[in-house]
Amino acid sequence: MPEATALIAHAACEAARDGARVEDAVTAARQALTATDVLPGVPHLLNEIQVEAVFDDGTKLIVITDPIPAADDPQAAPGAVLAAPATVPAHADPVTITVTNTGGVPVSVSSHYHFFEANRALAFDRASAYGTRLALQVGPDMPPTCCRWRVSRTSSAPPPTPACSSPAIPPPSTST
Repeated sequence: MPEATALIAHAACEAARDGARVEDAVTAARQALTATDVLPGVPHLLNEIQVEAVFDDGTKLIVITDPIPAADDPQAAPGAVLAAPATVPAHADPVTITVTNTGGVPVSVSSHYHFFEANRALAFDRASAYGTRLALQVGPDMPPTCCRWRVSRTSSAPPPTPACSSPAIPPPSTST
């Protein structure tokens, strides 16, 4: 990028020394390099160059905006936000597991938590739960993304319906 800046500034100063006007010096500077002359992303990083050039009527500050016209895709610029692929990844079918809370207090499990590692007070087939999380729906109209098992209560996990709303599943509780 420093080399590109130097070449563009040099083109502007040479045009000024040759007797060009300010607008002509800016045009000469913009034509010094193209996007194919520099590394990918440089045109997007180099937004403006300021150089003092000596004209016939004195020294003037030239501001060269967009010095290298970008010919490539703006989404390929460094730091650009790229959209995710439109396809939704295929997920395995949910596994239904019977869970019993053998502890003395209610136990909540978040849909973000690896179910295999859930509280030891929850009795269930941990081998079947390996690599799974609770299959809870998400979205603005959904209840909290966790399930709560009350003391000595048995139910299925992950729940077959969104957000633990099945009668066989204890409803989520936000209290501790």
